[in-house]
Amino acid sequence: MAEEQQGKDMVDAAKAAGIKHFVWTTLDHSEWQTPHFETKARVNDYLIASGVPRTSCVANLSSASSRLTFLCQIVHRVLYREPQESFLHREAQ
Repeated sequence: MAEEQQGKDMVDAAKAAGIKHFVWTTLDHSEWQTPHFETKARVNDYLIASGVPRTSCVANLSSASSRLTFLCQIVHRVLYREPQESFLHREAQ
């Protein structure tokens, strides 16, 4: 899958360049094996295993209000530099 390989290539390039922090917007593994969810989740697994300092933002895109809240949380996390292990996950309303 092209998207998955591109994501892994970005992780490898970031590691090789010694970046200080990597922000990845991802989706959870899907119980229905949804390809788009799975490719993002596998890249996130690869990022975690790489050891690159990171923030993984896990999106729940079930509603417009969740998407807006999610984007606001990303901005907050980046501006205030909260811990790299943070995951943003909004439960379905």
